[in-house]
Amino acid sequence: MQVTAGPDGFLTTSGDPGFALNVVLTDYLRAIQEEGDKALEATLPRLRKELSKRDLVRLIGVIHRRLAWIEQHEHELAEPQSWQRRLSRLAKNLYSPKLPFEAADLASMVAAHRVTRALWWFGPEELVVAFAETHDLPPELATELRRYQAQLKGKFQNQAGYQVAVQHVHMLLWHDENDPLDSKRCWSETIRGDLREMTGPARTHWKALFRHIKGNAPAKPSKGWQKEAQARLAAIGEKEFVDRLAAWFAPFQRQVPQSLSVPGSHVLRGLLWYAALIDDPALGPILLMLLDAKWKAKRNVEKTMVALVGVLAAQPPAVRWAPLQRLQLEWGTTSGQIEDLLRATAGELGISADELRAQGLLKSPPGFGDLLDKMMERLQSARFAIGIVDPRAR
Repeated sequence: MQVTAGPDGFLTTSGDPGFALNVVLTDYLRAIQEEGDKALEATLPRLRKELSKRDLVRLIGVIHRRLAWIEQHEHELAEPQSWQRRLSRLAKNLYSPKLPFEAADLASMVAAHRVTRALWWFGPEELVVAFAETHDLPPELATELRRYQAQLKGKFQNQAGYQVAVQHVHMLLWHDENDPLDSKRCWSETIRGDLREMTGPARTHWKALFRHIKGNAPAKPSKGWQKEAQARLAAIGEKEFVDRLAAWFAPFQRQVPQSLSVPGSHVLRGLLWYAALIDDPALGPILLMLLDAKWKAKRNVEKTMVALVGVLAAQPPAVRWAPLQRLQLEWGTTSGQIEDLLRATAGELGISADELRAQGLLKSPPGFGDLLDKMMERLQSARFAIGIVDPRAR
C-alpha cells in the first residue's frame, strides 16, 4: 500500500478513494514550499489542462475535506493556518460555474462553507445560482442552504460580501418547491403557488423568467440583463405576461396590508423591470396599482418602488406627471432616480424647481443648476449688472 505525507501533515494511502487527488494537493503544497505563493499561478492552468472538469469538481471536495482535517488537528500541526490559507485559495480559484456540479456536490460544498473556518472568507452562492438557472432546487440542497442561511452572519471578511451572499440565498430558497406556501409570509407566495400549478412550456418559460431575477441585482437593469429579459419575455408572450401581472397585482387595490419578504421584493422589482420592456397601454393602470398598495412594513419596499421609474420614464411627460408626484412624495427620499426623473419631467412641462419645492416635491437642497438659475435671474434684474455673460450659454 502506498502512503504519501503532505507538508501539512496529512497522510493519504492508495486505498483512499481520493488518493490521486490528495497526491495532487500534496504536490501543490510542496511547490508552495519551494516557490512560495507564486506556485498557485503555475498550478491552476496545469490542473485545468490535466484534469477533467468532473475531476476538478472532485478535487474541490477533496480540498474541503483536507481543510476540515487540518482544522480538527490544528493543535498537533505546525502552521496549520498557513496550509489552510493556501488550500482555500486554490479552492476559490477552482470555483467556476462552468464546472459540472451536481446537487450533491453543491450540498456538500455549502455544508463545508458553513462549518469550516478556512472557507469563511468567500462563499459558494454563485455556483448554486448557476446550477439553479437550469435545475430545480433538490430537497437536500435546499436543506443545506437553510442551515447555511441560519449561520451565515460573521462568515465573510466584509459586509458587502455578506450582503451579496444573504440576497443570493434568499432568492434561491424562493425557488424551493418543497417549501410549504404561507400567504402571510409575502405577497409573492401567490406567484410561487401559480408556478407550481403550471404545466408544459408555460411552466418552463415562467420558471426561466423568475430564475433571471437575481438577489444581487444593481440599482438599474443593465443592457445585458435587458437583452436576456427580452428573450425570456418573448418565450412567454407579452399578452400572457400582462394578464398574469394583472392578477398578481390585483391585491394592491384591495386596501388589505400586504407583506413583502426580502425575496419577494426582488421578485416585484424584477417584474417591474420586465414590464418596462413592454409597450402596451394596458400595463399603465396595472403597474400603478402599486402606488395604492398598503404594506404591513415598508422595510423591503423601497427598491421596488424605485423600479417604477423605468416604467414611468417610458410614458409621455403629461401622463407620467401625476403618478410621479405620488411616487416622489411617498418614496422620493429613498433614491435619486425618482428625483432625477421628477426634475426632468418638470423641465419638459415648464415647471420650475421653486414650484416643485413649494409643492413639497423636492426634499433635497437646491442643486448647483438651481442656484445658478436663481443667481442669474437676480443679476439680470439688477440695473448695474450690464454686460454679464451667462455661463450657461458657454
